[in-house]
Amino acid sequence: MVGTGYANFQWCEQRINDGSIEVIAFIDDEPWNHKTKLLNAPLKYPSELVALCKKHKVDMVVVFEGDKIELTAEQVGKLKQLGVVVEIHLPD
Repeated sequence: MVGTGYANFQWCEQRINDGSIEVIAFIDDEPWNHKTKLLNAPLKYPSELVALCKKHKVDMVVVFEGDKIELTAEQVGKLKQLGVVVEIHLPD
């Protein structure tokens, strides 16, 4: 999950509770959040995203439109090469 806003949290919490997803990490650029946990998943820097996807064989990365963290074109390209779907959601 890219971002740690309330919409991101709610979306993940609902899907974790119904067993439809496993969250490997939340991506956040705030240094004071790094290596803490949210919904039992670690918070990591945006620069770690592609390596995390490769290491954990991630299927999908979720981004909420308008979130302060945006994926770079290079990250999106590398994720596509790994076969990772980048799913963009609109906040409620």
